[in-house]
Amino acid sequence: MPETMPRPWWGEVIPGLLLAVMLTPGVLAAAERVTCEGRYPQHLQGICLDDTAIYWCFTTQLVKTDPQGRIVKQIPVADHHGDLCLYEGKVYVAVNLGEFNEPAGKADSWVYIYRASDLTLLAKHATPEVVHGAGGIGVRNGRFYIVGGLPEGVLENYVYE
Repeated sequence: MPETMPRPWWGEVIPGLLLAVMLTPGVLAAAERVTCEGRYPQHLQGICLDDTAIYWCFTTQLVKTDPQGRIVKQIPVADHHGDLCLYEGKVYVAVNLGEFNEPAGKADSWVYIYRASDLTLLAKHATPEVVHGAGGIGVRNGRFYIVGGLPEGVLENYVYE
């Protein structure tokens, strides 16, 4: 990141996570600081939540907690699980089994799908279009969007639908 750019907000709120702009009705009545129980060898990739739980992805661990951050279920996952989103009772995770931020051909990009209730792996979908490594995923109106890495010297990134 160029020095002229401000530090991203997420660099300031970990290991506790301020859930102010990501509130879902029924999960948190007001913005509050929630810390996921446990310690994880890599870093937090992202969170998503539903009416009863928060889902956390820590690169090699997928964790489901209650709204207070107490672990309900935790599973080891392949390195490198990235950002995640929740849709219709399933957790979708952007996964790169190859290299990030490298020229095309070195990534091995996927979307892994887990059952939200118990984190059982349901499916894996290859996403070879994400040539610099799948790292982020979101869903809106039933449509999924994936973003990948960005090699040095490449001036634009793509979002894949």
